[in-house]
Amino acid sequence: MKKICSFILVYLIAGMVYSDGPPINDNDDIWVEYLSLNLTPEQVEKVGKERIVFLNEHQLEIIKKFTDNFPRELVIVTKSFPDCTCELLYGIWYRKNKIGIPLFQFDFPEFLESYSTYLNSIKEWDDFKINAKGEIYHQGKQVDLEYIRSYISKREKSSSENPTTVYFDRPPFINYNMSEYIDTVLDSLIDYSNKFNVHIHE
Repeated sequence: MKKICSFILVYLIAGMVYSDGPPINDNDDIWVEYLSLNLTPEQVEKVGKERIVFLNEHQLEIIKKFTDNFPRELVIVTKSFPDCTCELLYGIWYRKNKIGIPLFQFDFPEFLESYSTYLNSIKEWDDFKINAKGEIYHQGKQVDLEYIRSYISKREKSSSENPTTVYFDRPPFINYNMSEYIDTVLDSLIDYSNKFNVHIHE
């Protein structure tokens, strides 16, 4: 009976997490138990551009303490992730050089069954990703503000229509100067997007 109750509790907690998106608050604090992994400089760069990380042998060895079956290529989300994390495997980018993997994921090996499809869909996601240096990437390529403004203007909607949403995925907190810089850039883009009835999600 105790085991059954424990399973139900884990399942209910996981369900709450999925419905709310990744379990991380506005201060980049993960609010469930998680495994923290340090990222190499190369991994930080890839996460910043693509929100994907290739786990190295050392990181996989640490994960093996919890499970023997885990993907080497892992999707990374942030607090800006705009969707639920329903039955998905992912890591959370919560510090410049750290990701956290929620421990409850190790209790649901069936998540692996649909992971490859999920991974491919994430790679094709048409959003803008901001890295730890404040650089903005679209589909893996660094872009400037002129490119982004052009992208926004091409999605113009009339005032009678529902606005189009353009997604920007912010990095975790790096420092106050970087946060202010990103805020300034996004505020200017929000002002610009309002002219075209385009909504910016950050």
